[in-house]
Amino acid sequence: MRRLGFSRPVGALLLVGGLLVVVAACVLASRLLVALPLFGRTSTPAAPVRFTALPTPVVTRPQWTSYTHTGPINDLALSDGLLWAATDGGLVVWDGAGASVRFATEHGLAANRVHSVAIGPDGAVWAGTAGGLSRYDGRAWQSFTTADGLPEDAVSEVVVDRDGLVWAGTGSGLARYDGQGWRVYRSSGLFAALPGDMVYALAVDSANRLWVATSGGLVRLEGSDGCLCPRPFNDASCPSRPGRRQRWRCLGRDGGRVGAL
Repeated sequence: MRRLGFSRPVGALLLVGGLLVVVAACVLASRLLVALPLFGRTSTPAAPVRFTALPTPVVTRPQWTSYTHTGPINDLALSDGLLWAATDGGLVVWDGAGASVRFATEHGLAANRVHSVAIGPDGAVWAGTAGGLSRYDGRAWQSFTTADGLPEDAVSEVVVDRDGLVWAGTGSGLARYDGQGWRVYRSSGLFAALPGDMVYALAVDSANRLWVATSGGLVRLEGSDGCLCPRPFNDASCPSRPGRRQRWRCLGRDGGRVGAL
């Protein structure tokens, strides 16, 4: 009986083709794990943070000394009677009686230029800076960068919704933090969800829906899990799907149409 076989060049090509298929399958599986709502959308609870007086900045990077001007003021947040101000020279806190303190890189802030500040329902302070996103628990700062899952180090906007989910807007997409890890939304790729990658502003409304102002239009996210379409559609062409509780609504540049995702 004659044995069937392949020449060495053909066998090598088949081996390379098989490896490419395996790599493509792994990439697709990783994207599905990120994009599909397999593990819900709730935030991991953290210990509540409460301020009864001005916090005390603690130097954690003695090799750094900041000589910066705190103006201009880019954003404000009010909590527990304290006013937090995001400035180009750090994060400044006022107590309403004239006293203030300033947090800078030597205290653990990711960068001195702070674009945005937000207070979570647990009382933690979030600062979106030019060098990453920083969280303050009343004692120390914890910072997140691209190494932790952010799409870009420079965070232009940060908000925290009622569920405790942290949303960070960057020039390379939107990121969501649930207390365990980051999930990124972009305008391109297999599971594109945004009309534009450049995120200019974020807002959470009274119904706990997230509004995202991007370079390609306005997007609204609502619900408790992921139901994403690859690009903006109108309501007729992308109806909500049974069993899904989250939809993206896009107000894009395409003739002013409203799309539901």
